[in-house]
Amino acid sequence: MKLNNQRTDPSSPWPSRLLGLCFLVLACISRADDINLSPLSTIDNNYFIKQRQTLDSLGREHFGTRLRGNRSDLELLQRLLDKGHISRFDKDLHNAFGIALGDIYVAEKGWHWQEYRDKAGRSRAVCIPQTQHCVFPLSMLNRRLRVTTDLKMVDIYQRGLDFLSQVEPKVPYSQPKPLPDVLKGEKLPPGSRVIPF
Repeated sequence: MKLNNQRTDPSSPWPSRLLGLCFLVLACISRADDINLSPLSTIDNNYFIKQRQTLDSLGREHFGTRLRGNRSDLELLQRLLDKGHISRFDKDLHNAFGIALGDIYVAEKGWHWQEYRDKAGRSRAVCIPQTQHCVFPLSMLNRRLRVTTDLKMVDIYQRGLDFLSQVEPKVPYSQPKPLPDVLKGEKLPPGSRVIPF
């Protein structure tokens, strides 16, 4: 078997598969490195406040209900959709829906609003703290509402939860607490015993 002068068979799938695998690995590495998360800018925060006020005004005007910043807002968003108060062409109102959805994730799960930058550009996302795992509620609703207003807000909310539940830390059980060092005088938790062996 000659290795020095041996050529690869052009019809063999192995070189292209190996090359494809290399590109996939490089894409994954560069993708993770190219993500930059930072707090929302003052301009974003002011825009969010304005959109929340717009949605709050709609809820008060049509149903006597205000935004509460928790899961109960899903019902208000659904009522606004069902009663036809949202059109497919009002992008700012679509963004307001996304902001309200993101606020629910923040209130219910303890996630945080972040500015998410990657090669594709800049987005506003709700991310699990201390990770790069995020959902994009503004995009989730903008894309759907441009097509139809016949949506189920609870289902959209649940899809975001399901998506991130795969990577969300299972606190407190995923982070083992260090055992106290009784030889240094640290106290044991109540109900614990030291069993000599």
